[in-house]
Amino acid sequence: MPVYRTIFILLIIHLFSACHDRQQSKSHPIDGVTGTLHIDEYRVKKGSDLKGWTCYKLKHEKLCCPSEWKSVKEDQTFFTAYIDPSDTLSYLNVTKYQPVFVDSTYTSYFRGIYKMMSNNKDEIWEDPILQRYVYDDKTSYTLEFRSTINNKRYITFVGVFDRDGSTYEFAMKFHEEQMDKYKETFGDMLYLFQVNGKLVFNKDEKLLEIQQIDISKV
Repeated sequence: MPVYRTIFILLIIHLFSACHDRQQSKSHPIDGVTGTLHIDEYRVKKGSDLKGWTCYKLKHEKLCCPSEWKSVKEDQTFFTAYIDPSDTLSYLNVTKYQPVFVDSTYTSYFRGIYKMMSNNKDEIWEDPILQRYVYDDKTSYTLEFRSTINNKRYITFVGVFDRDGSTYEFAMKFHEEQMDKYKETFGDMLYLFQVNGKLVFNKDEKLLEIQQIDISKV
């Protein structure tokens, strides 16, 4: 496994452990909100299997992704697949955390990512965009940023959400020129993801608002 991805995974796991070592009884909203978009009408995409995709049955989960992605077994992640067989820095990682995150855990989590990536000399990141999606039945986060590794340009999408006592993190890195293609693919994977036989994002839920967050002020 590439050293850059190894470092990223291990640091995220360390951050998660450190968060849960702290007191969790106080729940508070995340800081750094710079703007809020209130949603009047929202339709979730239909979560039906896509042609040419492979669906994996994990412990209590069903995860679908393009068939050409090569799944590999990793000790630190719940599921891993290489997107580009010629570049192991282009990948999908899905990590499952227990116990579930609380608000203070999310705060420490994103603070840790900001500090880690700002100090990372091997991967230079830029233009991080952090958003919080508030539904009537849950809250989820997405983080998007561009970066440079060995003079190659990448984009990383991270989606984090809770379901049935666990927190799931989808982290997907790909070549910058594939932005239009894989941004839609990332959304499709989330809309198809199931836990205990139920879609996490379903057509009956209501998206109330989207918050723009300055990750440097979380």
